[in-house]
Amino acid sequence: MPSNYINSIIATDGYIWIGIENGLCQLNPTDETILTYSSLFSLSGSSFNINSSTRLRNGSLIWGTNNGAVLFNPDKLYQTSHKGRIFFQDIIVSGRSIRENPELIKETPVDRQTHIRLNHNQNTLSLELLSVDTSCKGVKFSWIMEGLDSRWSPPSTLPAINYANLPTRNFSLSIRMYDSSLSRIIDERSIQIQITPPFWATWWFRFLFSLLIISMIVYSLRIYSNHLKQEHAKEKIRFFTNMAHDIRTSLTLISAPVEQMESAPELSEKTRYFLNLAREQSKRLTAVATQLLDFEKVDSKKGQLFPVMTDIVPLIAGRCLMFATTAGKKYRTGVPL
Repeated sequence: MPSNYINSIIATDGYIWIGIENGLCQLNPTDETILTYSSLFSLSGSSFNINSSTRLRNGSLIWGTNNGAVLFNPDKLYQTSHKGRIFFQDIIVSGRSIRENPELIKETPVDRQTHIRLNHNQNTLSLELLSVDTSCKGVKFSWIMEGLDSRWSPPSTLPAINYANLPTRNFSLSIRMYDSSLSRIIDERSIQIQITPPFWATWWFRFLFSLLIISMIVYSLRIYSNHLKQEHAKEKIRFFTNMAHDIRTSLTLISAPVEQMESAPELSEKTRYFLNLAREQSKRLTAVATQLLDFEKVDSKKGQLFPVMTDIVPLIAGRCLMFATTAGKKYRTGVPL
């Protein structure tokens, strides 16, 4: 009921008639429905007096009000069927009418707008309403923003709907227009509202950003893996370099005594031959050790090529001489060459 204060009450013909501060209500105990007659002109401004009502013999009801007595036959009292519709007078987005924004109005009258798409920075919305084509006075509006509100707003005579800081999603704003007694819905309509998110909040941007992060992680792992491989290769080169230093040092220590023994006059030709062979092999191993030391320079692209002229006959003769002793030893022992 419009009021919780009951001033007078009459039960007749299966209905309970209730006089309140600002109108008359009819309660059906069977289905617990209530009809309010405050919208009738003769009862619109009447406040029913306390315990001032009775039923006459002819079935009529008489009530005492602040404007005198009210007499009516309940069988002849009926609710007026009101007609009308909700009219969108204006839609204001961030303090600016959509009539001033061709991208929003899209050559469609404001009252015929059924869908409006806004950017993330256009999240303040106001609707100005009018009730047209209706003879009912004191109509009230109620609305719900589906996706944001959990219940309908209390009916109000204020013809304006305001929402601020709407999140980025899709909404459906439903509006109802009631008569002054709130017993009937005169009209109902809705408008779809879409708040588009900024580009950094869209799914495709998040997907690309995630893909970029994954690519950077994979690229960083590859760089780190290549760095580890290079460090491992450098460790190998250092190992070979240190070994080459040790080998060349040992060969230098071996070559000096061999050269001194080779210059002794009491040596036989055979002994001198073997010492010469040992000296040549020592020089060869020293050259190999030197090449191992130059390997680090070649790897770091600092090595240089030094071509020299040489006689191929002594070179081949020296190589044959290197293997002559070993070949002769295997020949004497019967080992296949």
